[in-house]
Amino acid sequence: MLNLPPSPVIGWSAGGRYALAQGFAAPDLVTAIGVSAGRGPIDQVPGAIDALAPEDQLILALLAHDPARALQAIATDDAWFADDGWESMFEGTWGAADDRVLATAGTMAAMKTHVREGARQGAAGLISDDLVALTPWSFSATDIQQPVHLWWGEDDTDTDRMGLDYLAGAIPHVTLVTYPREGHLLPIHHWREMLAAVS
Repeated sequence: MLNLPPSPVIGWSAGGRYALAQGFAAPDLVTAIGVSAGRGPIDQVPGAIDALAPEDQLILALLAHDPARALQAIATDDAWFADDGWESMFEGTWGAADDRVLATAGTMAAMKTHVREGARQGAAGLISDDLVALTPWSFSATDIQQPVHLWWGEDDTDTDRMGLDYLAGAIPHVTLVTYPREGHLLPIHHWREMLAAVS
């Protein structure tokens, strides 16, 4: 136990669902929640299942009756991330908005350090994230009582808006801010204002 005082939490991308879960599970410790480029629960967001790639729809179906086989399928799909495989993430484009961010001084090196740390234990973290992404949440967004701030870049090529729109409609005390000409990496240039929003 760290004995920290009540404080806000922010989750980016797949971390958004964990920030919301933490706020639900520990309402006395989490004062406000921020979610940047997050997704809603796969079984609640209209159109989310239809938007999945065919292989992910197959894994989703397997989870209902053969979880072990589904987990193995996820592990097989994510095996590329282990060792130095994660470096392939930086070989192509991230979309025009994020490419501009990665081109700024020091950002590419910092992002590679960030992702390399995520691969320290191989693909285990990515496998866990992908499994959670296809699993219904154990709580309802309607039960989150803290103020929640949602952020999304309108040129995000990784995360579509449907999940944020669902959360904006379900969470009782919520603010949704969208940024034109920004992508998935919008926290890099907007971190100060995001911290100010939840403080």
